[in-house]
Amino acid sequence: MRAIVRNGLLATLFAVAFAVPDSPPARSAPPDSGGPKSVHAILIADTLKGPAGTAASLRSMRWVLDCLREMGCEVQATELEGDRVTPGNITDVIRKLAPGKLGESTLLVYYAGHGGTDPTKGHFLSTPAGPLPRSLLLDEIRAKRPRLALVLSDCCSTEVSWQPKALAMPMVVPPPRKAIEDLLFEHRGVVDINGSSCRPEQGLYQAAFYHPDRGGLFTGAFASMFPDLHIPPFEPIGLGDVPATGRLAHAFRFHGTGLPLHDRNKDGFLEWAEAVDYLNVTLMDSYERFRAEVKSGDLAVKARPRDVATLMAQVSQDPQVFGELARPAGRAPEAQTSPRVERAKLMRFGAKVSDRIGPGGACVEVTEIELHSPATRAFLWTNRRRAKEAVPLTRRSTIIRANNVRVRSRDELLQVLADIPEGGELDITGYDASTNHRTTYQATVVLDRYE
Repeated sequence: MRAIVRNGLLATLFAVAFAVPDSPPARSAPPDSGGPKSVHAILIADTLKGPAGTAASLRSMRWVLDCLREMGCEVQATELEGDRVTPGNITDVIRKLAPGKLGESTLLVYYAGHGGTDPTKGHFLSTPAGPLPRSLLLDEIRAKRPRLALVLSDCCSTEVSWQPKALAMPMVVPPPRKAIEDLLFEHRGVVDINGSSCRPEQGLYQAAFYHPDRGGLFTGAFASMFPDLHIPPFEPIGLGDVPATGRLAHAFRFHGTGLPLHDRNKDGFLEWAEAVDYLNVTLMDSYERFRAEVKSGDLAVKARPRDVATLMAQVSQDPQVFGELARPAGRAPEAQTSPRVERAKLMRFGAKVSDRIGPGGACVEVTEIELHSPATRAFLWTNRRRAKEAVPLTRRSTIIRANNVRVRSRDELLQVLADIPEGGELDITGYDASTNHRTTYQATVVLDRYE
């Protein structure tokens, strides 16, 4: 499959630290598995026909493995690139893994190249030698019964049909230290993530974006989770420590690169669900920056006009998790709570919203503004500075991020609102209806009481 878009912006690599709270954790961390930490990595990069920047993505993943080695982890790596990237070779490498050797190891399978989604057959990796269904890849990985399988693919999820006869399958005999340890060694199960999303039942198929020199957005977002062990840990600065206006305040309010990996439930343990939240924000931030650079002309894109049109029409690039995420070892599943909250939470915002789903992404659309509500007093940000005069939000405008959380539905927005106390602030990013959704806006709304 030819790339829908051959260029993208790599998320800025920066050092992040997982901070363990000073107070005792609410729950005890899982017991140390004992023995050396072992990772077996299979890195697959379609440098022959893949997007420009595929080789750079491969270098980013090699850097991640070097970080693990410097931690003292045992790392075995197998690479497939160029004309070696075929469905047969990929499954061959997995099948040749010694049976029973992965029971106490983490298996990392990474793919950079083209991909797509067949409406009836699901997501697949589009290699130069033919498609490899994701379901088949997962079957091969599960058959090896690794302690944890981490499957990452940086490729498109756009709608493409493929014929099974093109598949040739030869028969073969069978980042901070705490964050890295939690994510790679203290989970059990499968983590299966692609760098773009698809919802065939709703007509949503996204493209994945690459920078020709620096690699894919998703790869950069993933690599940024792992710290450079040669420099001091990144120390986050709270919003209370920065001025109310100016570039620094703007960066912390509206850009995910100002935030470290976050132990959201403050239990002293970083879960993959929390890491996926980080990937959502960081990838969205990179996409917004790239889109703005292309639109302004600051970044030359060597692509077909149709590709640039696809970029401009796509709302976002969102990672997609296939199946259930691996669970922390030794922990019982937490009770799932309903994502819906009381209507009063939405009324406190004063804007009625509805889900909006298009081919390029999902978001929330403002359908009505309540009189005298906080939504009528939004402070817009221009040139990274907050306006002094408040204005109403515009009907039909969309919301794609709220307080640095990617929101794709009304329920996700309500969850963000539920965590804001009375008098707190809601920072939102979206597309402006007054410009026919051609430009983005950023605004801050104070959620005070109103009649």
